[in-house]
Amino acid sequence: MYMDILLRYKCLIVGDMDLNNVFKNIRDNALKIFGKDNLYSIIVFGSASRPEEFVEGLSDIDIAFIVRSKKNISETINIFSDTGYRVSPVFLTPNDLKMLVDKGYPLSHLLKNDSKIIYGEDFIRDFWKENKLNITDKTLDYLYRSSLVALSLAAEDYFSKMYRECISHLYHSIRHAFRWLICKEYNVFLTSNKSILDEMKLL
Repeated sequence: MYMDILLRYKCLIVGDMDLNNVFKNIRDNALKIFGKDNLYSIIVFGSASRPEEFVEGLSDIDIAFIVRSKKNISETINIFSDTGYRVSPVFLTPNDLKMLVDKGYPLSHLLKNDSKIIYGEDFIRDFWKENKLNITDKTLDYLYRSSLVALSLAAEDYFSKMYRECISHLYHSIRHAFRWLICKEYNVFLTSNKSILDEMKLL
């Protein structure tokens, strides 16, 4: 019930937008800065890969860059300077990505199952052929902790009278908790809100 209420709230504040143009700009800027030889793949994940769940003004564009070698922040900031949205980037080498997969970090599940590849499809396809995702103790621990962190942020927002942000953090807390329970009970990592809600109705 609580997730349904939060989703209805989110639907009221979703605006019309063309994220594909934003993704194209990010891709082009990244290629200029890294070069083709140093940039393996770019992956948008989370709500930005699901426009129906992306909330303008609240949602970040979560995006992963798989690179041969990392650059410092001052060199990469121009990738996002003209997007008009908040961008939460993560830069990973192939070895970093493999470590996330081997340990079962939720990020690895999102990168495979809740994502949109905007550059380097061949690289990612070959990577997933060679690396298998599993739900581990690390997966469960991270989801559990993330739920508590988001809940504490929601409480801070509420007492600071930042009600819009409070709703967003409360939504994330509940979603992390639902994912944790589904992973624990069924050994499956669900991504979209609809799939999580459908599964929770069966518990």
